[in-house]
Amino acid sequence: MTQTPQISKADLAHLKRKEVVYCVDGYHSFKSVEHQGFTDLLQTGVSFGAKYGKFEVRNAMYMRKAVSRETSAMASDVKKCLTERLKPMSEDGTVALTIDLYTDDFRKKSYLDIHASWIERDFRMYHTALAVKHFGVSSHTADNISEVVSGILQDYGLPEEDTPATTDHGSNIVAA
Repeated sequence: MTQTPQISKADLAHLKRKEVVYCVDGYHSFKSVEHQGFTDLLQTGVSFGAKYGKFEVRNAMYMRKAVSRETSAMASDVKKCLTERLKPMSEDGTVALTIDLYTDDFRKKSYLDIHASWIERDFRMYHTALAVKHFGVSSHTADNISEVVSGILQDYGLPEEDTPATTDHGSNIVAA
């Protein structure tokens, strides 16, 4: 059974200041200190400290390239599982897409996202994002959009001609 430690007011004030430095120096939102992934990461460090004693976190942390490679590997595994899960629904015609092209107001970068909704044989409805692609500097022509959408559908084994799609009826998306 875990005991709740009595952390001193001075240590709590020190922690609060470290959170401020994290937000300000790293340009992170204040809400980021409440994010489940962030608090889980900190809890893992605390658990390691309890298990191994005091150690230098910098020596245990993986750097950005290793984290990036692991993210790609995990995403590939998820994509493979999702492709297999969608295969029977695609054959039944119970997969539908939502396609949207939008521009980030802050960074002025364009993104294309494709979401899939489907009903499985137990009559439960599911929804997931298949892809959010940075559209780059390519113009938002029907041909460019069609090429990106076709590639994403091909990645998931979804037939273009038999998979219905809902859009915001932008002329370039409709033409694609």
